[in-house]
Amino acid sequence: MPSSLMTFRGKSFWMHNAVAEVWFAAFTREVVGEKGAPEWIQSMLDDVAPALEHGWVDGIVMSAFDEHLTSNQRLEAFLPRMARTNSYLRSAAVLGDVVVVGRFCVSKEFLLPQIERLEDLFLRPQVLSEPWEIFTAPAGWRAA
Repeated sequence: MPSSLMTFRGKSFWMHNAVAEVWFAAFTREVVGEKGAPEWIQSMLDDVAPALEHGWVDGIVMSAFDEHLTSNQRLEAFLPRMARTNSYLRSAAVLGDVVVVGRFCVSKEFLLPQIERLEDLFLRPQVLSEPWEIFTAPAGWRAA
């Protein structure tokens, strides 16, 4: 399963592209249903939309965060949206082994530890090591 480097403010981790597709599809669903979302969030969604439309997220996620979360105020506006997205995905993972959002799906075995790592990126960046020291999934697979 291919992966992309998720980066923000000099910290990073590898996320499987299938997880990124499901996460961005869920995040898009969260924001699209919201009234009055800031223009910069819509711009972030616009940047990711072609990748989701074509089913090819490889690499595009690398800069989505640094390009759009350019201030602490924007980060603070992003965090509750990320939390709602992650909560939705965790709830969906309780229902089965595969989480489906739109036309994207991923095993919860990969999804759950990687959305936790996404939270680390924004909430606990000090716990992230060098990007090549990536997490090991419960079944022993190692993403590279």
